[in-house]
Amino acid sequence: MRKVLALIAVISIVALLGLESAACGKPLASISALPDKVNLPVNSTQTLKIVATIDFQQQSVTASCAYKSDNGKIATVNEAGLITGIAPGTANINIYFTKDQVTKSVIVPVTVMSDFKSITASPNTVSLAVKATQSLKIAASVDIKVEDVTATSTYKSDNGKIAAITAGGLITGVAAGTATITVSYTRDKVTKTATVPVTVK
Repeated sequence: MRKVLALIAVISIVALLGLESAACGKPLASISALPDKVNLPVNSTQTLKIVATIDFQQQSVTASCAYKSDNGKIATVNEAGLITGIAPGTANINIYFTKDQVTKSVIVPVTVMSDFKSITASPNTVSLAVKATQSLKIAASVDIKVEDVTATSTYKSDNGKIAAITAGGLITGVAAGTATITVSYTRDKVTKTATVPVTVK
């Protein structure tokens, strides 16, 4: 009888240890994102890869996660984890994965940069007679492209008594002397300027 009781006691202890071990083990320990932070230009994309640690093993769970941007005006994310830069600024992508009623989350900071680099004026210097005119052409360097932004730029003369300029970039010599035309163009909330020295003879 004592042997039976001893055997029952041993079995009970083993079972209890097994239950404690199972209780201590967490099927879903954590999730991580690759990359863990994102920097990208406007209109560019970056795909996230999400890895979950389950039963001490890493598994790809990218397609099973839920994604949410805290600032969709800066960066959006779709159901596949594809981030798109919308406008310069910062946002956070919140990622959630649930398994066996256990949910883990991770946050990926996103910085979106403007792909607008500079503007140039052509010609970059102007010499003209009184009452003569000269049109400017303004080009913007955006990513690896060059765009004509003459019509959407703004123009200002620092001395309208010498050289005047219209909203379309047409310079007119008013009187002999020198002036400077400042050209501004804004894209993605970023403003670039160029200056054009003018000599009127």
